[in-house]
Amino acid sequence: VIIIIAIILLWPEFWSWKVASANTNPSNDDESRDSNIGASLATVDDEIRERYGLADSSRGALVVSVERDGLADLNGLRRGDVISQLDGKRITSAAQVASIVKSALEAQRDKIPMLVVRGNGASFLPFSLQQ
Repeated sequence: VIIIIAIILLWPEFWSWKVASANTNPSNDDESRDSNIGASLATVDDEIRERYGLADSSRGALVVSVERDGLADLNGLRRGDVISQLDGKRITSAAQVASIVKSALEAQRDKIPMLVVRGNGASFLPFSLQQ
């Protein structure tokens, strides 16, 4: 039991995941759980870049966690991906992703283009809004 507690206390990714997952306050623009896409997102800022070892040029919304069988999972998003563009708009916050997805769902769109940075590469995904 002591070993498990020590691992939890010393494992920084555990705490960052807990903070992002527990934050459901939509007024906080830094981290949010977007139930529309099934992921926890964090606005990429200096603190997030340092915490996750992202490049200084990284901008957008970091995928902190992905819900199993949610839209993010079904579309191939992974923990650590950075959403830098969505539906042709440059992403500047996690809340912006939620807003764009919500608008697309209300307009009954099937897919929206998403630019995802993963590691040293970037690729466009046709992000399906259908489950």
